[in-house]
Amino acid sequence: MHTKLWYAYAMSVFGPALLICSLALGWPAFELATARYIGTSRDGVAQWVTRVSALLRDLGLPYLALMLGTVAARDMGMLGHTPLDWVLGVLLASATGMLGWGLRRTQAWPEATQAALDEVRWCLYRGLGWGWSGSLMIGVLVGFGASLVERVQVRAIETGSLRTVRDDVPWLVRSLTSAILFGVAHNLWLNVLARLAVPAGLSLGRVWRGHPIDTPRG
Repeated sequence: MHTKLWYAYAMSVFGPALLICSLALGWPAFELATARYIGTSRDGVAQWVTRVSALLRDLGLPYLALMLGTVAARDMGMLGHTPLDWVLGVLLASATGMLGWGLRRTQAWPEATQAALDEVRWCLYRGLGWGWSGSLMIGVLVGFGASLVERVQVRAIETGSLRTVRDDVPWLVRSLTSAILFGVAHNLWLNVLARLAVPAGLSLGRVWRGHPIDTPRG
């Protein structure tokens, strides 16, 4: 009886989980269609829609998944961490953030903010994979695979081809370090921290030395 009840519950959340993942993965195509529909004559509206769209995708869909019960907070790395997990995770997050920051050509803050939002969305994929398979490793691989699908889709939309460009290398390193950090610490908060706190500290250091934040490093 217990097995039947578990199976019924799993099947009841499969549809919403699949729908939410499909929405998240297909969001760039939706944004492109929306931009074309709005047209260039209303640039102000298009910019506003782009900002709201990013928040809906990166924060709204993970929140919806939590509320519907299609993913557990623990599987997304939001709960269940010991003090030792935090200590080791903070050290790894610092190294991860510094590596990703060092590979960027500029010090632009919008990139760091978007990187933090990406972490929330990627943890949604990992949480769904972890919850359904029961394996953290599979969850990490699912999240990394989903991030690759997103990148390929964005590259096809932006350039009309699947050829790699210079920006793909820092992005790939960020995606890999994100997966490794979550695989070791399984902590969403540390993944976000690695993208925000470390850039903030390095930016403040540049300001202290008299260098502007948003200029390429020489």
